[in-house]
Amino acid sequence: MEPHVFHYGENKRDSAKLRDALFPKYDDRAGAYEALIALQALFMYLSHLEAHFTALTPASQALWDREFVEGVAFSQTQVGSMQTWVNLQIKTRSPQTLLVPAHPLPEGFLRGQRIG
Repeated sequence: MEPHVFHYGENKRDSAKLRDALFPKYDDRAGAYEALIALQALFMYLSHLEAHFTALTPASQALWDREFVEGVAFSQTQVGSMQTWVNLQIKTRSPQTLLVPAHPLPEGFLRGQRIG
């Protein structure tokens, strides 16, 4: 998309605000919960990009710029693939991240002691 951004221009006005809102600074020792939050933020950011490419599709067609149309279509496909991967990561990590810490094992469970 770089040649098209150079040719048609770009609006960077809100990109830093969105990035800072979706990806706040965390401690370097971030755990599984913070990773899940980051994945959710990444999915939201990718959805934001997808919406822009959806809007750019008819705009690129109206400009009669074949390379721009192809660039938008390619980028939209790539963002869709990224969304699929992130969504799978969220679904895979969520049970372990959200349920395991909330339900600690009873005392003696791992040693084979009878509970109750």
